[in-house]
Amino acid sequence: MNKNKTILLVDDDITIINLLTDILSDEGFSVVPAYNGLQAIEKAKTDSVDLIILDWNMPEMDGLEALKILSANELTKNIPVVMLTGVMTDSENLKTALEAGAFDFIRKNFDKIELISRINAALKYVQANREMMHIKQNELVAAALQITKQNEFIQLQLNYIKDIIKDCKKGIRVPEKLEALYNVLLSYQNSSSWEQFNEHFSNVNPEFYRNLSLKHGDLSPSEIKLCALLKLNLSTKEIADITHLANDSIRTARVRLRKKLNLDSDINLTNYLMQF
Repeated sequence: MNKNKTILLVDDDITIINLLTDILSDEGFSVVPAYNGLQAIEKAKTDSVDLIILDWNMPEMDGLEALKILSANELTKNIPVVMLTGVMTDSENLKTALEAGAFDFIRKNFDKIELISRINAALKYVQANREMMHIKQNELVAAALQITKQNEFIQLQLNYIKDIIKDCKKGIRVPEKLEALYNVLLSYQNSSSWEQFNEHFSNVNPEFYRNLSLKHGDLSPSEIKLCALLKLNLSTKEIADITHLANDSIRTARVRLRKKLNLDSDINLTNYLMQF
């Protein structure tokens, strides 16, 4: 089960590092050591880490401060953190650690079986969350594609009604109800599609708009909308169907968006937006 799982082990006490490394290695885990909070943050960003065991009391930067930074960073906020301490052990300390973003709390006089059980529980929880998010993302993409099909159908009806109106205008008075129906369909097409999509999108990605605006606060509403659609890796045609714009307009909007986000040419726009 633990093959290919990597644990970032953070403690300024080399004895604890060695002890935990032996225990975790015997269970099939790979271990990456760090000796203070600053090292932990850097290694969590650069290494492929599945879980962090973080000592509370350390020099330079203690575990609680490091935990808060890890929990706030987009690259590390989803890595489960188990706090390890030999001093801060009462219920108030537990509450403080959990509120700061810790998944669990282990005292240094730990039992080996309890330690491994808690680590496995954290990994299972994260895996279940990832699988659920994957399902939700697939449902969101399916909903977006359904909207494009719906829009195509509505557009066919609009074109049909428009042709009838043109024929009527050649010599016959346009029926008011028919023209009214055309306007209703057109209005529905322009507003309902995005509302449906945005509701699904916000449920699956509740922090996307906030995180995007924190880093790129000068984006227009249409650019924010394009960012959301690109995050789902939708094609130009699919985005055009949802937004009722021409394919060339979407391509132009993508180029302008890249410039506004100040992305280098080697950075994939969709991959960049997926991190928010």
